Amino acid sequence: MTNAYLKIIFFKRLSKYTDDNIFIASAFGQLFKNYTDIKRVYHHITHVIHLLKLLDEYALRINNNEVLYFAIWYHNAVFYARRNNSFELSAALAKEKLTKARLPAEMTEKIERYILAVKEYISDGTNDLNYFLDFDLSIYASDRTIYEVYVRQLREEWHFYPSFLLRARRKKFLSDLLEKNFIYNTEEFRTSSEKIARDNIRFELENY
Repeated sequence: MTNAYLKIIFFKRLSKYTDDNIFIASAFGQLFKNYTDIKRVYHHITHVIHLLKLLDEYALRINNNEVLYFAIWYHNAVFYARRNNSFELSAALAKEKLTKARLPAEMTEKIERYILAVKEYISDGTNDLNYFLDFDLSIYASDRTIYEVYVRQLREEWHFYPSFLLRARRKKFLSDLLEKNFIYNTEEFRTSSEKIARDNIRFELENY
């Protein structure tokens, strides 16, 4: 997906709700600028593109593609590696911009809720949120070489933490994932990705 293509699709999606092209251009520009910030290594525009491709792949299984589309764009819209409220700030930004764009309140509420759910990866069991969380966790089922790049990217984003503290925080998160009955919420991802993800997580715990 080229930058031009991303912008065209964003305009196409948001112009269903507002005819203010200057506002749409500004909203897209802000998101693109945030996701291409030099401080971002993993939570970058490439991550957004990966999730958008998954949305296209699983589109027929999603009840409201529009909700997931904007949840993908806004879920890491604000990213401060040193702080613990990035998801809350991202959800607030989504509410501000999408309300101004006149999205129905029900859609905006879902987008906020989906963004906040990524913080703990806890689903309410609804179909679309299940897929959204599985999309975001799909990196864990990558080929080992890609997974190792992901681990290094996270470490680079969190470089300011002392090594012992970073390892402890990461170990806690990964151990919590392994303790779940299932990492993934949907049958498709459990079938295709569960074992690979668990193998990658164990590899990281043993080697990093």
